[in-house]
Amino acid sequence: MRHAFAVAVFALAVPLLAGPATDSHFMVRAVSGPADVVWFAVTLPHNPVRNAPTSMQVVAQNSSYQTVPGYTGTVHFSADDPSVELPPDYTFTGADAGSHTFTVIFHRGYQHQVWVTDLNSGAGGSAEGFIVCPDITLTATNDGPICPGSMVTLSASTNATSPSWNWHAAHGAAGYPTYYTQTAVAPYASAWEVYMDDAGTGCHASAQTNVEFEPPPDITIPQSTSGDFTASIASDPNGPYSNIQWSVGDGTIIGGAGTATITVRPNGGVSRVSIGVTATRIATNCTRSESDLYVDVNPAPLDVTVTTPPSVCPNATNISASVPDNGQGAVYTWQVNNGTLVSGQGTRTIVYNAGASSKVFIFITVQRNSQNLSGSAEVPIASPTVMVSGGGEICPGQSAVVTATFSGVPPFSAAWSDGVVQNGINTYSIDRTVTPDASPLLIAHFADSSCDGTATGEARFMLLQDASIDTQPADTSVLAGTAATLSVGAFGDHLSFQWFEGTAGDMSKPVMTGASTFTTPPLGHTTSYWVLVRGACGAAESRAATVTVDPRRRATRR
Repeated sequence: MRHAFAVAVFALAVPLLAGPATDSHFMVRAVSGPADVVWFAVTLPHNPVRNAPTSMQVVAQNSSYQTVPGYTGTVHFSADDPSVELPPDYTFTGADAGSHTFTVIFHRGYQHQVWVTDLNSGAGGSAEGFIVCPDITLTATNDGPICPGSMVTLSASTNATSPSWNWHAAHGAAGYPTYYTQTAVAPYASAWEVYMDDAGTGCHASAQTNVEFEPPPDITIPQSTSGDFTASIASDPNGPYSNIQWSVGDGTIIGGAGTATITVRPNGGVSRVSIGVTATRIATNCTRSESDLYVDVNPAPLDVTVTTPPSVCPNATNISASVPDNGQGAVYTWQVNNGTLVSGQGTRTIVYNAGASSKVFIFITVQRNSQNLSGSAEVPIASPTVMVSGGGEICPGQSAVVTATFSGVPPFSAAWSDGVVQNGINTYSIDRTVTPDASPLLIAHFADSSCDGTATGEARFMLLQDASIDTQPADTSVLAGTAATLSVGAFGDHLSFQWFEGTAGDMSKPVMTGASTFTTPPLGHTTSYWVLVRGACGAAESRAATVTVDPRRRATRR
């Protein structure tokens, strides 16, 4: 009803000019002359703003609704609310040409009417406006998402000083109660609307809040499958969940029942599998269900990829070979050349023995319904091998990594030249961290699960020498204005030299980099120099050599 009423108010904001008025607000005499004013056309904006100056146009008109430009009468203003600020009485001038714009200010909201009356003739006119209140705010919120069957808490907030409230279900929902409090606990409706009337300002406002249900668990599944697949709610941001119960149609849960992720095996011959779940969200104790999700089942293509060791030892026994599971009705036919098929004919996995040399040749044919596919594998007959790598320059006491790379059938065993023995190695590459000496590190004996192998390669380390000084820079003397040459004797690996002016250890004045010999600039006073010798494994500082300058004599220039 409030929406319909607001529309009516907007319509009334149009000047009431249907004809001569008969009530006290309009003129009460009939004048037919074109120069006679019988009423005033009064116009306000569609929605004046509260507390803001509003323009109001007043036009003097005759009985034919024509403007009377020569009107010079005096008009008086009145309103239905004493809070309306009105213009003082005004006498039209010739410059107005029968029309003048005034300013009014409405201090209260809702619908108000302003009257204009000629003080002499009684001719009148009026206008209505629906005063809006943009300074009055109203928001509506709720504590959703809520669990189905739960009540929702509705809350309204406003800056009005004397509000009254009216909550009702939006969109014409029937059968819901009305609440007259700022906060209300209500049954679920898709949207609730609140109306607020402010007795202090006469303003009205409305706001709406949409109520959402807690979402059901979000199931992650593939669009299609050719075999086993997983269904999961583990990645649902609303989780974690408890009391998880999965439902599977045309398939079987083969792993993870009761957990957030299950593995499903489609039944034979089905075209799709249906998935559903019921679970309780731990954070809110809300139980929701999701169902009628489907995974299309496509017949898997035949796969004859043979899995067997990459190589075998001469005359090795009880070696396995297999192909992937090709589904119900698949028939597997094997053939082994340069070896012996021991067991498994007709299944996807066989056991065979190898010949003495060359290669074992394995052939497989898989038939399912009208399909068949063949594959093969060649297995070299060779002893296992190991390659040792690593080494290089290293400082005394430092550790380094040595790598051994294997071929053959795990587990491997290796006996190193430093006495370390490693058994049960189930990877094809291992690293050892060692603190080496100058002796090369290699594998002296190696074997895999079935036979001894050969080892190649070594890790040889070069132990670098620390930097040290065996001949210190010597003190010397020079004539004033001449240079001195200083040198240092050092040994170690990868040496570099940095000379400094000053006392030993003072690095604030570097003077030269690179050489063990340093020539000073021409000197005018006694100066000290020292050198820092850096090597691959450390550094050494020299003593400070003093260059004494004889101030009584200067070098002779020629």
